[in-house]
Amino acid sequence: MKKKLLLIAIAVALILLAGCLVKPVEVERAFLDNILINENPLPGFQPDILQYNHGLPNGEGVPLITPVKRNETDIVKISYPDEIPGAAAISVRPKVAQGTDYLTTVYIIVFSN
Repeated sequence: MKKKLLLIAIAVALILLAGCLVKPVEVERAFLDNILINENPLPGFQPDILQYNHGLPNGEGVPLITPVKRNETDIVKISYPDEIPGAAAISVRPKVAQGTDYLTTVYIIVFSN
């Protein structure tokens, strides 16, 4: 019985020690500072809120979308809607060294008339 308890204690100690030795993975993530719609700031924009609804005047076509990067080296891509109503997607990711993990942040803007 004592031998079994000793083996369990050793196993638990090894598991705890292994957890201390594992280096946590650092993940890079990028956010925008703002989004401009036809050169005007998107109302209510906050970097950590990823979905917005935005009304446009009747008859107005697809607007110009200008992401304002927080870091000039971030990589931004915009997917415009084909028509209004429709949705645009803006993806932003950090430019990182090879082998570095990163997350892509995607902002969605749903446009309506």
